[in-house]
Amino acid sequence: PLLWVCIFAAAIAGGIIQTVTGFGAAVILMIVLPVFFDMVVAPAISSTICAGLNILLVIKFRKEVDPRVFLFPTLFYLCASTAAIYLAASLELEVLSAAFGIFLMLLSVYSFFFSRRLSLKPTRFVAAACALLGGACSGLFSTGGPIMALFFSAATDRKESYTANFQALFVVTNLLNLVTRVSRGIYTADMVPFTILGILGVNLGKHFGLRLLDKLDAAQTKKIIYLFVGLSGLSTTIKAVL
Repeated sequence: PLLWVCIFAAAIAGGIIQTVTGFGAAVILMIVLPVFFDMVVAPAISSTICAGLNILLVIKFRKEVDPRVFLFPTLFYLCASTAAIYLAASLELEVLSAAFGIFLMLLSVYSFFFSRRLSLKPTRFVAAACALLGGACSGLFSTGGPIMALFFSAATDRKESYTANFQALFVVTNLLNLVTRVSRGIYTADMVPFTILGILGVNLGKHFGLRLLDKLDAAQTKKIIYLFVGLSGLSTTIKAVL
């Protein structure tokens, strides 16, 4: 069936991208999943699939995990994402879809024009601000990674440390958000097969991503991805408002 093929293919692509750049699996999944599911269910499946990848990446780079780096922003990220999950269930799906489309377009613009120009200092204020915004985007759209990339790239000086602490935040927040979604009846048993398929896909992608990690130009790769993200956001917005 087309649904299964699309989820598996998107998961493989997402696994490759996240392993190389530290984020992106949820973005790729959220291009595909809203085609088949509504904007409450799609983020639930996406974040649960990503949790499987996050755990394995943390295990891979476990020696680089530093609680002093990731715990503080994790608390703010978790609060914002949990609040957004509760809010998302009560919103009109058309409005949420339009907001998601606009968000994707802004994300595309950010990648092309601002990602190299923005320079943040890893202060507590910056950590809290990025985490609140990223957490809200995560709870609503399952794509909080690009916001948090700004903070973790400033807070770490090694590629391995960046990946380890970034994924540690995702492990904590994705698993706890899964508990919230289950308790709210958003994530249900019929989503488990899709989640298992996605986890298999992202972890297959992880193996390819690890091989590419030292060879691929991540900046060029992200530009290609976010061009497609921007086009997808435009399409999503047009569909929602028409």
